[in-house]
Amino acid sequence: MPQRTPLPPARQQALFTQGVACFNAGGYFAAHEAWEHIWLALPDGQPRQALQVLIQMAVALELRRRGKPAGALRMRDRYTARLAALPPLALGIDLAALAAEMDRALAPIDPSPENSSPPRDISRAPNIVPLYNPFRSLVE
Repeated sequence: MPQRTPLPPARQQALFTQGVACFNAGGYFAAHEAWEHIWLALPDGQPRQALQVLIQMAVALELRRRGKPAGALRMRDRYTARLAALPPLALGIDLAALAAEMDRALAPIDPSPENSSPPRDISRAPNIVPLYNPFRSLVE
């Protein structure tokens, strides 16, 4: 595996905050992009795994919006499997509560092919409310 190039702590903090803001505004692709920059730089471990869960949640909601229910459900299965190895609170986020909200947002999905074309309403999508910015302590 290629060596990861670390991001400056201030950049990690800014990208994390940007990703949360994008996610909460319905900009799931933009959230994914912001968090992926951090994810690519982090060493293996719990923060990297938790960030991957957030990225996969954003992708699931984006696929849902684009009318790709099978893809959204596959992504849900991936982040659900990763959640099993994480504590309920990671990256300053109550991942257990967020996962429950994601389940409610994705519950009405019908993965049959005939239901995969029109974009879907995701007004029930959750918001992320971090208790703290996990990258803030790296800056101060």
